[in-house]
Amino acid sequence: ARAADTIADTRLIPTQERIHCLDLLAGPFQGLRKPSEVLLKILRNVPRHQNPSAENKLLEHLSACFEFLSRLSASEQDLIKEVVTGVIQ
Repeated sequence: ARAADTIADTRLIPTQERIHCLDLLAGPFQGLRKPSEVLLKILRNVPRHQNPSAENKLLEHLSACFEFLSRLSASEQDLIKEVVTGVIQ
């Protein structure tokens, strides 16, 4: 959810690119699988446009977040999916 908020809020990336990144970020939550390499490449480019921060570190390590998510129970994954898709929408 924090990664979606970071992407949505930055004004240092053009609007269309932010929308595209958010669409890609939503994809893994449809099946709760790891994000594609395309998603990782796009998200890794986001911090280059921003000042260093904890949010940037989160984006840079998003694949580890998805890996952790895959180890949670199905009910926990469903709750997280609901929150993240709500933030993205």
